[in-house]
Amino acid sequence: MKKAVEEVTDYYTKKILENTRYSGKNKKNQKIISCSQIGSEPQQVLLAYKYGVIEQNDIGQNTIGTLVHKGLEHSFIKEANIHTEYSMEMLLKNGWILSGTADRIDLNNDVIVDTKVTKTYTIDMIKKEPMHQYRLQLNGLRILAEYWYKKPFKMLLEIFNKQGGYDVRSGETIPDLTYIEVEKIDDDIVLSNINDLIQFIENGVEQKCSDVWLRKVKGDIIPLRCLKYCSYNKVCKFYNPQPKTIIKGW
Repeated sequence: MKKAVEEVTDYYTKKILENTRYSGKNKKNQKIISCSQIGSEPQQVLLAYKYGVIEQNDIGQNTIGTLVHKGLEHSFIKEANIHTEYSMEMLLKNGWILSGTADRIDLNNDVIVDTKVTKTYTIDMIKKEPMHQYRLQLNGLRILAEYWYKKPFKMLLEIFNKQGGYDVRSGETIPDLTYIEVEKIDDDIVLSNINDLIQFIENGVEQKCSDVWLRKVKGDIIPLRCLKYCSYNKVCKFYNPQPKTIIKGW
């Protein structure tokens, strides 16, 4: 009985992974910067350039996000003048290509919607930081959309909170879904961030990430970005975690 259950669950897992794998441009050494890379750790972007997209063989954070995006795409796919998973490109002056895929472009209301699946801490940071990574990324998509459609767009972050629901500790109900209207960041500032990333890639010098996602668990410092959120840790020469920092079932 146990073996039969394991075979079924293995089938389900493989099926989910097959349908949530990255399907965009994944070849290495292409002069393409994605809007999703704006504001990212430069080392991760450099490794993506050197190695291409590394396929995920386990269910992880990207899987959850992709499933949410697929559900939303299905929800809006028949709506008039609403484009889902809409890909755009623009040639930059330095010969690189800026690319991006908008989760939704609503031409009825001239708004770009970018969907995120995250936690309360990140939502609070987005609200506090005018130059937050997600704000920069959405402004990158805005630049592409305005280049593509020749008209201005408003921007909206649509955020699903993995911690949504009733919080026993605070006695409050945390919203499962939050919308944040994103203000325009000057194009020159966004493009400057992009050019800094391109310069780092072209220099080709790898360096240790400034891991801001450190967490203290049972007295040990856990490098979350390195262990949990980076697809390139196995090819990064700075990846050398101590065994005690690896926690299963995070």
